[in-house]
Amino acid sequence: MPSTHPHVVVLGGGIAGLTAARNLAAHGINVTLLEARNRLGGRIHTSHFHHGGHDGDQGCTSPSPSTAATTSRPVDLGASFIHGIVGNPLIDLAKEVPLAIARPNEASTRYLLDRSGGKSLDRDLAQRIDFFSHATTFQRLQRAAQHGHRTPLPQESIWSGLVDAKSYPDVWKGIDDAEKDCILSVASLWSGWTGARLSDVSLRWWGFEQEFPGEDVVVQPGYSHLVEWSADKIRQAGGRIVTQRRVEAVELLSDDRVRVTATDVSTASQPTVEYEATHVITALPLGVMQRTPPRFDPPLPPRRTEALQRLGMGLLNKIVLSYDRAWWLNADDGEADAWLFLLPSDFGSHDAATTHRTARQQAAMPSDEDEARTLIESGGMAVMDYSAVNGHPVLVAYAGPPVAQALEMVPPQWTVSTLHSRLVQSLVPPTVAPGQMRFRTHLHPRR
Repeated sequence: MPSTHPHVVVLGGGIAGLTAARNLAAHGINVTLLEARNRLGGRIHTSHFHHGGHDGDQGCTSPSPSTAATTSRPVDLGASFIHGIVGNPLIDLAKEVPLAIARPNEASTRYLLDRSGGKSLDRDLAQRIDFFSHATTFQRLQRAAQHGHRTPLPQESIWSGLVDAKSYPDVWKGIDDAEKDCILSVASLWSGWTGARLSDVSLRWWGFEQEFPGEDVVVQPGYSHLVEWSADKIRQAGGRIVTQRRVEAVELLSDDRVRVTATDVSTASQPTVEYEATHVITALPLGVMQRTPPRFDPPLPPRRTEALQRLGMGLLNKIVLSYDRAWWLNADDGEADAWLFLLPSDFGSHDAATTHRTARQQAAMPSDEDEARTLIESGGMAVMDYSAVNGHPVLVAYAGPPVAQALEMVPPQWTVSTLHSRLVQSLVPPTVAPGQMRFRTHLHPRR
């Protein structure tokens, strides 16, 4: 007879697995959650920087009370934003946890000319580029793709839509050729938003996801509070969470019995542990399911495995630079800008006749370490100033493709030194010395 007492084993302690387990436990279901790592949260990973360094890989562990009040500088190395606050259920969840929400002024952006000794883009031109770089990519092109006179062809990308003014003339209405080149340079930085080069993102489906409207906000002090809150809710409802259990096999024993075999990776002997349940929910990372999935008996249907192999994962890498003081603040007013856009070294140096060719070259992927270093030394990058978020003298650089791939091909120390040097040479005159720096890189290699 089928069991009248369901027991669900959830595989994976990222936010998907935690949410499934929390909801089931709240309804009185017996839940066991298994996670291979020694922490929960998956790509939610809040790291705490201190005056003397950072806490290493303890992304979901708060610093000791003696240091937290005065020196802790939490930075989310994974998820950090709520994108769009109107009608977004994450806003209600943030109130329930609760999570604080910081609203940095999105209009407060400085466009830094690379290694210019403190020179920024002319304010009027910067405002036009800031407005039109968003408007062309996120509004006009999306409108053309979803509501235009024709459906984009399968081979068309966001980038081809931007550079093909003849096919989508409304995208560039009111913008002259010189501004277009500048806007394209800035638009190439949106790969941090898409997780892929704009030339790799389908134009046909651009805007189809119907994102939540409203401003983007930063979760404070970090998303790890959501992870800790979810874990507490699971345990309070009687659920069980076991970390350092790598799932090896999922076997269907009968209509109402499933066996999960896992390896205890917390000890050198790595013994095998078995769990029996009535149901299993798989919330393992896509990379695990594609490369090293557990053995399923019976095997997953081809329809599922083929779908898994077709899925892609976007890439966004971050570099965190923590200083003893915010040496980069605008000398005129001492106010912090939410975003510092470090423009490509060749920004504004191409005429309209070469814009299409140059744009293609800028989107090229590095093939070796030399090309990777060149990209990091000259490519554009969006940098968030956390002194505008929470008052901490911290800069977080967001690197989308192809710079994101380049970061994975060179030593992190060289990357940090290079970025720090570019920022210093771009933000302040040679006579001004920056403060002492601590750093942390956070990469998501896909190999």
